[in-house]
Amino acid sequence: MNPRLFSPALLCLLLISASSAATTGQSTELPSAPAPAETAKPAQPVLSLPPGTARTVAASKGTAPPAPVDEDDCYGPAEGLYAPQPKNSPEVEEALARYMFAISDRLDIFWNQHMPRAAGDTWIKGKIVVVRFAIMLDGSVDTPIITLTSGRKDYDKHAMDTVTKAAPFAPLPPGAVRPLPVCMRFGYNVNPRPKEDAKPDPWLPAPKPKP
Repeated sequence: MNPRLFSPALLCLLLISASSAATTGQSTELPSAPAPAETAKPAQPVLSLPPGTARTVAASKGTAPPAPVDEDDCYGPAEGLYAPQPKNSPEVEEALARYMFAISDRLDIFWNQHMPRAAGDTWIKGKIVVVRFAIMLDGSVDTPIITLTSGRKDYDKHAMDTVTKAAPFAPLPPGAVRPLPVCMRFGYNVNPRPKEDAKPDPWLPAPKPKP
């Protein structure tokens, strides 16, 4: 064989071998596995707690947030003593309304005692504390529960002390056959019931229209 023709022929064979090896290497590579799709985490189930279980449902930021749908306006499970009950007779309902006015006045007296120092500082942002309890037929109360915390220990303790020191109350009026659930809101540098106070008082005469 002519030596001049050997070198180009050998080079051509080497190029063909390299090209074939590269092709073979590409064909033997396995495709990469697709990335696993992210699965949504299952929602945490809403646990139903037994009556009397202490739980903070929300924190006050000046105005109370709306209560969860499955709970009453006290931010606690609407179960047991706090479950919806059939209405009493109109006479008993009226007597219970007068009774609650007296309870509110008594709580207001104790609430104004030993007020936390921060409550007198207008520079501190207002907070709301909600305490839930039930008044038994004899005037005693079950264990009060803070269901809406202010985020301040002094406010929460003061609200809890208000209820415990004011109890026991007078017995429920005649005709009451079950405990009276109470949801008491305490406002520190803030109105605890701005929406309710904005409504006209049904006991006051309606204002006369301006001419």
